[in-house]
Amino acid sequence: MEIRDWVTIVSVIAIATGWFINSWLNRRNEIAKERLKYRMDTLKSIVILKSQIVEALRLASNDLSYNSSHLSKLTYDTVDLINIYGENDEIELCEKFILALNNRDYIASEEILNKFIHVARVKIRKELKLLR
Repeated sequence: MEIRDWVTIVSVIAIATGWFINSWLNRRNEIAKERLKYRMDTLKSIVILKSQIVEALRLASNDLSYNSSHLSKLTYDTVDLINIYGENDEIELCEKFILALNNRDYIASEEILNKFIHVARVKIRKELKLLR
């Protein structure tokens, strides 16, 4: 084999290796973008529901006979999203929120919800590289 043949072989190997690495990096990037999209949707649903949940919590804390089924219905879908797309500390805060709701500690529930939204907002801003 001549040197020209070796140059061709090395060139083909370099091109094939570059193609595989490029496709692997692109796939990784697409997965990260999709994961961020789902996390953004989850945070958006939490922020939208926050005002309704806080209103229900205030009603419940003022009225001892308040039926919390409406509050449970408000949080059910959001809790599922958090359990799927949330990170460990977000899931832990969500569990504390549900525990406080079940114990009818509505003041603590509101505090935990506000802390959860703050934690999730900071993480999303960090993932989007929007931190100041």
